[in-house]
Amino acid sequence: MGGVHLNGKLFHAYGDSITYGFLLPSTRDAYPYLMAADLGLTVNDNAVNGAQACDLSPNQIFPNNDNPSIASPMLYTVMVGTNDAARDIAGYTDVFALCHQAAIAWLGVPAEFKVLANAPTVTHSGGGTTEAANNWNAWVMSQQGSSITLPITVSVTGPIYLWMRIIDGDGATYSYSVDGNILGNGSTSTTPVVKTSQSTTDSLALIRIPGISAGVHKVTVTMTSGPGTVRTIAAGVPPQSGTSLPEVLVGDIPYALNTASTGCSGTATASLRYIAEIQKTVILLNGDGLNVSYVPTRKFFFGTSAELEDQVHPNPFGQGELRKAYEASIY
Repeated sequence: MGGVHLNGKLFHAYGDSITYGFLLPSTRDAYPYLMAADLGLTVNDNAVNGAQACDLSPNQIFPNNDNPSIASPMLYTVMVGTNDAARDIAGYTDVFALCHQAAIAWLGVPAEFKVLANAPTVTHSGGGTTEAANNWNAWVMSQQGSSITLPITVSVTGPIYLWMRIIDGDGATYSYSVDGNILGNGSTSTTPVVKTSQSTTDSLALIRIPGISAGVHKVTVTMTSGPGTVRTIAAGVPPQSGTSLPEVLVGDIPYALNTASTGCSGTATASLRYIAEIQKTVILLNGDGLNVSYVPTRKFFFGTSAELEDQVHPNPFGQGELRKAYEASIY
């Protein structure tokens, strides 16, 4: 099995306990390992039990220093949302979308099309420091009026991405501009707060600045309030057509048993709200030119007792059904 376009690709999987393989006889019965065996790939399954979308960047992607390069083609799977839907905090779908979109875009944009905050071409004003912990390498500003400017080349008219840290209780604000023109404002904190069931209180958010013309531009982030901190990770652009892109397969929220109080049963509206956000992210980033695909697991895995170890977690047969969903999205 396996298509020509997979030749030479590395495979990393991200997600929660379902991707990790919780309750299986062996975690190697989880769908990422089944896919790797079918497709002739080597997999790193970086999923973590209990993860939510805002856990992806701080607890999985950045600790593994994962920043794809066109020199090393990557296949990614990302499936998260079961735990977000199960908690079903009012208004949290917006926070979910911030974190989920940032993680998918980070994996979808090669390093060659990002300008990191610690790059030698980046300039600063008003002071700051580099935050190297957890491989963030963010530029941290704590004084009102401080700024960071990242030069970036846009090949065809389209969006510029900014990856910014979000931190519960911080409350700093900032503006962002392109070539001196202020185009929007942001905040370091969110409402409701990021805090996940894993007690993660900080994550990564994506700011998308649309309609930027081709050419070399200067993106500036300026702190507009104090106290607090503004942490800038990177700017980036979707690569031009024809570039060998990372392939990101984005799963929805699998069914759970209809009797489960998880928010993920067949008629549960919580899971449908989060699935809608997942679909929006895929449509948006795919429209920008990233190689991002939506994986409708519910067309293959139905959350029946024959597929589950408990009310939520697939057994080996169920993991095989998830494997089919992801492989169908490749071919």
